[in-house]
Amino acid sequence: MPRFVISIRGEKLTLVSIAVCVRNGKDWINGCMESLVNQTHKTTEIILVDDGSTDGGREIVKKWASHDNVITIYRRQKVCLLEEWLH
Repeated sequence: MPRFVISIRGEKLTLVSIAVCVRNGKDWINGCMESLVNQTHKTTEIILVDDGSTDGGREIVKKWASHDNVITIYRRQKVCLLEEWLH
């Protein structure tokens, strides 16, 4: 398995990417994201995916999308799991 290493001021650091997929998770997404953004690892990328939430979770996801430029958001409409696997 390849490891992605970047150099910051001469220090080699491993890049860690974390994917969080959300659908109607307004009751737990804040706790999850707070835990992730408070990690001590210096080079973390959080990819936050909202899969068509209808419970108000979209607004919470939007709030987190602007956090420290380490969180990337992809807004999608809900799709069939089979359709997702085929692409």
